[in-house]
Amino acid sequence: MGSYSRLFFLIIILFLAVFMLLNPQETVNAASSGFKLWFSIIVPALLPFFILAELLVNLGVPRILGILLEPVMRPLFNLPGCSSLVVVMGFTSGFPVGAILSKKLYDEKMISGEEMSRLVSFTNNCSPLFIIGAVGVGMFGSPFLGYILALSHYLSNLIVGMFWGQRTKKPLRNISRLPLSQELSQALAEARENYCGPGKLLSDAIKNSLN
Repeated sequence: MGSYSRLFFLIIILFLAVFMLLNPQETVNAASSGFKLWFSIIVPALLPFFILAELLVNLGVPRILGILLEPVMRPLFNLPGCSSLVVVMGFTSGFPVGAILSKKLYDEKMISGEEMSRLVSFTNNCSPLFIIGAVGVGMFGSPFLGYILALSHYLSNLIVGMFWGQRTKKPLRNISRLPLSQELSQALAEARENYCGPGKLLSDAIKNSLN
């Protein structure tokens, strides 16, 4: 199967190369339009949220939220409390912020691979501005319809998250039994220890977000 897929991919590449040679003007126009779309719409819409997400993770916010919201996230979604940040950002910022934050928590070893798969399945959503503004008002001319679409969209995703949580064996990981105040003190101490100053923190966040 691998050899057939590689051959198919090679045929597509050759076809595109021939098309570009035969239609240079259309190729340049398409590339220019794609770059303008990326520069004028994609980057301004997503880059601020990427930078904010990087800053929140590097400042230790998911760990603190994880301690506070563990009693809520475990019964609802069978996920650690740190995933609450992904839920909030995924439902308010729109995709692909939910997917990127899920991977970020996985890279930081705050969630397992199985938990990341379940988390991204219901947090990589459309943003409210897109559903209500672009779809409801822009396409259908009805803010009310936009709210109905947003409600159905987010409610169905929450149901998916709860469904997968209930179908998963519990517990997936050892849950700390330390007192809440002691856990918070440890999390704040780790955050202060890992703090490297606002300049480096911001530069790293911008660099990672651009990548």
